[in-house]
Amino acid sequence: MQITPLLCLFAGLIASGVATSCPESDGSTLETNLGSFHIQCGADRPGGDMTNSPAWTSSFDDCIYLCDHDDMCRGALWDPNNGGACYLKSELETAVYNPNIWAAINPLWDCPTYNGTRHEIGIDSYYTIECYQDHIGGDMPGSPVWTPTFQACMEACERNSGCIDVSWIPPTGTGNGVCYMKNELNTAIVNSAVWGARRWSVCPDQDGQPWEDGCGAWYQVECFTDRFGGVMAPSPITTASFEGCVYWCGQYPDCVDISWEQGYPTGTCWLKSSVGEASRNMGVYGARQISPYFILRQSYRHDKV
Repeated sequence: MQITPLLCLFAGLIASGVATSCPESDGSTLETNLGSFHIQCGADRPGGDMTNSPAWTSSFDDCIYLCDHDDMCRGALWDPNNGGACYLKSELETAVYNPNIWAAINPLWDCPTYNGTRHEIGIDSYYTIECYQDHIGGDMPGSPVWTPTFQACMEACERNSGCIDVSWIPPTGTGNGVCYMKNELNTAIVNSAVWGARRWSVCPDQDGQPWEDGCGAWYQVECFTDRFGGVMAPSPITTASFEGCVYWCGQYPDCVDISWEQGYPTGTCWLKSSVGEASRNMGVYGARQISPYFILRQSYRHDKV
């Protein structure tokens, strides 16, 4: 993760005299190199605090910075009258008025504002927003689930291996919306009540394609394939992505195969010293080494970093 450009961004805002503040910034959107935040002055959200909250910062922008660099953070609430207490939120509860609170909230990826845009959830995946598009059928077992936001619906999909699409029906008032997770992508129909999102990921979209480990070796992606045996140290390793698992394999000369148990926000990486018999497993992203040299570098590149 590159943090220098964002540090420069905040430094530039402060140096130019346009540091984020209340009430001057109320209702505005602060764009960062990693996302954007809606500024809501006086909007307190009791509950949903992260385990590292509160932190203590000298400015509202520094509080937002902390949230921007934590994938689980949904909002940053700063109290300048309480020693610069910075409350980081993993869940956004109903807002209540508190004149002491300066709030910065991640966008909820609503429709139709974000129609057609790409929304990254995991390191190896993103969702294309399809407002008012409903793919009939293909519901996964355990679906629907009830989520407070569209983002939470996509996160539910990310936690369920095999999910490739969601249809979310927003609540009409307070409460949760209905989230349908799909493992089949059928014909879409127009439905003004539905906010849809299609998932792109290494699996199944890159199945069978070459993948470079960052150290010069190449692997073939084997979606939903687990190869038994050959487990080597330091397995198991917790990684945030399939790419991270392949990278770890590249650090060990004896590693020739990996099995990544897909998860969100982290999965489990198994390094293998041999290529065993293949078995179908919908929860595993596999990759076997096909070349220890950089001979394919002009032919393929993956665009997920």
